[in-house]
Amino acid sequence: MRLLTLALTILLTAAAAPQTPDPLKTRPAHPRLILLDADIPAIKATIASDPFAAEQFSELQRRGEAMLSKPVHPYVLDGNEHNLLNTARAVEDVVLTCAGLYRLTGQRKFADRAAAEMLSAASFPDWNPKHFLETGEMTAALGLGYDWLYPILTPKDRGAIHAAIVLKGLDPWLQSTGGEPNSSGLKSFHMLNNWMQVCVGGETLGALAVADEEPARARIVIDNSQGQIRSVMNFFAPDGGFDEGPVYWSYATSYNVLYLAALDSALGTDFGLSQMPGFSDTGNYRIQVLGPTWMPANFGDAHDTIYRSPQMFWMATKFNKPEYAVAERRIDQAYLPIPHHNANESDRFIIFTLTYYRTPANADADPPTVAGFQHSGLAFLRSDWSISGKPDTNAFFIGLKGGVASTNHGHLDMGSFVLDALGERWALDLGPDNYGLPRYNDIHSPERWSYLRASTEGHNTLTIDGANESLDTDAKLAAVGQSPSGFPKYAVLDLDSAYKDHLKHWQRGVEILSGPRILVQDELTPSGNADILWRILTHADAKPGHDPSDVTLTLNGKKLRLHILSPSGAQFATRALPNPPSPQEPTTGINEVSIHLPKLSTPTTLAVLFSAEDDKSPTPTLTPLAQWSASTKAPQ
Repeated sequence: MRLLTLALTILLTAAAAPQTPDPLKTRPAHPRLILLDADIPAIKATIASDPFAAEQFSELQRRGEAMLSKPVHPYVLDGNEHNLLNTARAVEDVVLTCAGLYRLTGQRKFADRAAAEMLSAASFPDWNPKHFLETGEMTAALGLGYDWLYPILTPKDRGAIHAAIVLKGLDPWLQSTGGEPNSSGLKSFHMLNNWMQVCVGGETLGALAVADEEPARARIVIDNSQGQIRSVMNFFAPDGGFDEGPVYWSYATSYNVLYLAALDSALGTDFGLSQMPGFSDTGNYRIQVLGPTWMPANFGDAHDTIYRSPQMFWMATKFNKPEYAVAERRIDQAYLPIPHHNANESDRFIIFTLTYYRTPANADADPPTVAGFQHSGLAFLRSDWSISGKPDTNAFFIGLKGGVASTNHGHLDMGSFVLDALGERWALDLGPDNYGLPRYNDIHSPERWSYLRASTEGHNTLTIDGANESLDTDAKLAAVGQSPSGFPKYAVLDLDSAYKDHLKHWQRGVEILSGPRILVQDELTPSGNADILWRILTHADAKPGHDPSDVTLTLNGKKLRLHILSPSGAQFATRALPNPPSPQEPTTGINEVSIHLPKLSTPTTLAVLFSAEDDKSPTPTLTPLAQWSASTKAPQ
């Protein structure tokens, strides 16, 4: 009865509202979503002429062939969160891979496998709209499969898939958003993040797939989607930074681009949404966040795993930035051979690598070695990108974390950093804990901040008097730049709001010096007697030197030396990081290197130098952070 009422409301609302143009005035026939018949000859030609495209096609074929002998995926609610997300992504993987292969090869076996998966998913009791991510992904999967395979599906199969898209995808979405034209809907905090891009993208793909048969529903979904997606794309301004971290960047932008590409292919317009401030620059974030170890600066709820991002190829063409394609091709070529790589959730989008990819013009210039993202409070510095045209995997790299502490998937980690050198990650971020922990996903709950991985104690920053940083911290970049000679490269972060009850002033600066070496320098003014603890977490073995101001880290046969430059008399301490209370994830194999300054009451500079064990460069002279940018007119 509720669905019947909703359908009647949609019809009455559409009849009463001013009629927008037919949502399919440009391309009424199938297929009309992203991979058009007219695109296929060019894709085949690229596969034949470009080794990278050929490699990606071979990977797609390998995955598709393996799927042919596997059964369809059942309806299973997983884990402590009781969601359908793993199933939804498995369904999407089969549909996109096999339907895409059918489009490129004409082999009916792939179409039949995709159709079987879609019909199975269409028979599910629901797509779990209580946790709407999977509803969005299922709607995307069946919408794309329905559109791409429409000419060969039987009328009966079309009817079953169409009904599922409407009743299990579009109608729950319209119920959630109110089903009213020009309503942005879903304005709760939980949706002003990657969920909005995934849900709006998925639902719009479904709406466009059935728009000729469901014009009233499609018109409302498409009209409302513009305000909905704008609300979250605003966060890319002004410079393309992303608050939720590199893993959620890949997830969010994949669906953001699917949404824009589908609008453009079906309607001939994306309503100007691709031109929103910062979106054309967000590929720079993708490039800069990845260290020379091929691990990202995984702040917040992000693992240190690299993910494919085919949307970079779409951005390269859309925004005339071939450097995006060059960088992503380099990442993908490094991605498949890495020893710890197994198929992950981003692999379901390989078909879009082939769909979006155009052989880029040669781009000889490397990206900048210094990058700051002001809105997100992030800075990334590296000694070099390449040596003789090849990636310098031994480069020194540091990513510095500021921004707003209360951001979605954020931790209380302002001032934290990750550090790569000599082909290893020396200062690591623990990443997320289990999302099924009680209140883990509730930023307003003190229980979230009691978990080690979300707390300040679990990061490479300062804890003051054993307390967490304030949830209302907003740490902004004060300076980002480099000297005319190239070294030093630096970033300075204002952290006064992190410990307002403990510190009158706190700035952290990070600097890559010639050598290369990395300096981490804190300037502190306590409010009273403050207990200061500086720390980094590392997989390396930590051995104190003869001088207590020295520690040598050893990892995979390589050595990195840490030396305290200030204050005089400060000493390192090392220990194995204790496991947090169960059921939190253990921290086995992780060591802590720390400096303890008890009862600090006067302004103090705390400075630590990271260098290769055999580095013979002279000890640098410390300069106040306020003077770091004097010669470069920073911030950039």
